[in-house]
Amino acid sequence: MIVGEYFPDDDLTIGWLQHDVYGQALGIIVNKCNHYTRFAKAVLEPEGYSSWGTVGTFDHRTLQEAHDLLAAAWRFQHIQGQIQKTIFDDPKEDVQTLWLHWLQDEVAQWIHQPQIVRDVQLILENQNKPLGYQAESRLRSAILERFFDVSWRIDIDEQS
Repeated sequence: MIVGEYFPDDDLTIGWLQHDVYGQALGIIVNKCNHYTRFAKAVLEPEGYSSWGTVGTFDHRTLQEAHDLLAAAWRFQHIQGQIQKTIFDDPKEDVQTLWLHWLQDEVAQWIHQPQIVRDVQLILENQNKPLGYQAESRLRSAILERFFDVSWRIDIDEQS
């Protein structure tokens, strides 16, 4: 995860807490998309996608931008002064738990947007290849569309 300011007044302290659970967050994205893909394969019995839904090892950089945009969207929607006003026994654990639970719920909603799941599978199947890069770009655009209400920095929004 690259911690940085994605919108005005972005909370980088929270960003670093998200950074500490980056691997777990990527696991949520990959495992849920793999689950959906295995389900779809079982229903449709498609040919030619034998490794879809089974890729477990991957170059984290292929999903880094998608993760970082999701992390920033969560901070924008949920942090804006709310976490700082709440007293936690263990602020690090609670912020990370809230973030990962939100991410699980967000990725679960992707069942209604199969193109997002398809793009994650294309990324995993075509890591660091042109087809994978195209899927990374589509995934980025889909996330920015899902979170159109975030006041993205102009250079982030213009890239899509």
